[in-house]
Amino acid sequence: MDAFHLSLAAMLTHEMDATFRHEWRILPLLNLIPDDDTARDVFIVLHIPLCWWIFAACQGSKAARFVFCAFAVIHVGLHYLLRHHPLYEFNNATSWSIILLSGAAGLVHNLLMIRAHSLKSTRRR
Repeated sequence: MDAFHLSLAAMLTHEMDATFRHEWRILPLLNLIPDDDTARDVFIVLHIPLCWWIFAACQGSKAARFVFCAFAVIHVGLHYLLRHHPLYEFNNATSWSIILLSGAAGLVHNLLMIRAHSLKSTRRR
């Protein structure tokens, strides 16, 4: 298993945790749905096309994997910025460990990709 797959696995695990932690309550648009059960269901169902797209796009595409891993890093920052939101529920070691693992693995993946690309470019000269 490589860093990309670790980042993806941690992100998927985070999404399971996000259901438990009511993430839809702080997400734009979903937080406008007045019924919490409906908002939760929409949040869950939206993950079907999202996951399908991620799996399809990242299969064999280095660029898509790079973008996903960049998002994983940005995602850490988003959680950091939202940590004081009154409805934020990821304020525990387990949630943060999963979020950080996805971002760290994504960062490692992208740094290794950049390094490999740089080495390949150097060899061509």
